Amino acid sequence: MARGRPGASEADIQQAIEQILAEGDEPSLIKIRKISGASYGTIGPIFERWRAQRQKQHPVEIPATLRERGTAILEAALQAVWAEAAATMQEQVAKVRDQAEREVEEAQQEQHEAEEALTELEEENTTQAQSLDEAQTQIVALHAELELARATAGTATARADELVSRVQSAEQRLAAAESERKEALEQAQQTARELGRLEGEVGSLRQLLERLAPGPKND
Repeated sequence: MARGRPGASEADIQQAIEQILAEGDEPSLIKIRKISGASYGTIGPIFERWRAQRQKQHPVEIPATLRERGTAILEAALQAVWAEAAATMQEQVAKVRDQAEREVEEAQQEQHEAEEALTELEEENTTQAQSLDEAQTQIVALHAELELARATAGTATARADELVSRVQSAEQRLAAAESERKEALEQAQQTARELGRLEGEVGSLRQLLERLAPGPKND
């Protein structure tokens, strides 16, 4: 491997660079070495400083046509990206709107079913209340009949026992009716709470649909 000429100075390298430029050529490590005879290790740092200084004094300018072309390419790319993003956003909004509409329909169906269930429970509660009133009236009548039997019976013990049994049976039916009425009332209250929750969900989903609804188009 050829070795550089020992003792080559920075001035020698600068002189070689100026000679290359005077010949209308572009300096390089190989060309400088051929003229100065210096080693690449000596030429390299000096050449890099010269190029850096030259760049500061004569910065490379991008031609106007190239800048315009680059701007046009960039604008086209941005428009393509924006169009794709807008299409994706519209697709996502459409999916969200469809999902919200389905949820509204489901919630409205659940609300309708809950209202029907509540109506049935209210009717059952009314029927049970009427049955309870009838049972209470019957109990009062049986008590009156029992008291009458006790007042007039000496020999009517068997009849009194029968009436006692009827009274006890009626009281048991009354207790059962009262229990059923309480259970129906609890079911009605639970259904009413569920109905309130569904109404709240329907309201929230309707608000979401209003926000997602496309605005008026500008001509």
